[in-house]
Amino acid sequence: ASGLVAMLNGVATVTLVDAVIPRALRRTIEANVPVSQRSRFTFCELNWTAPLIQSLTVLASCEGVASHDLQYDLIGNSAAVYTPERLLRLIHAVSAESARVFITPSVPPRDYQRR
Repeated sequence: ASGLVAMLNGVATVTLVDAVIPRALRRTIEANVPVSQRSRFTFCELNWTAPLIQSLTVLASCEGVASHDLQYDLIGNSAAVYTPERLLRLIHAVSAESARVFITPSVPPRDYQRR
């Protein structure tokens, strides 16, 4: 939600990434984002558990750029605790030098750390 607010205020381009993006969510966002702002919003279906090279290729394809050009300033993540080592490698690979990363696990912190 904060990414959408930033986009609507003209300070961000947003990519929504999930393994499966529900059609209802797509329709809601498309219905509420002005046509003039839609080019600043991208949907990308990506399986976080895939190997890094595969994830970078899919993400770059969604963005329409080369994988080495993926550099995000803000990354928000929630509930992706299946294979944290792959997720963290991907976040590191696509983070700009001064990126801010927000991770909200869907389990208590102690359980997340054990995984």
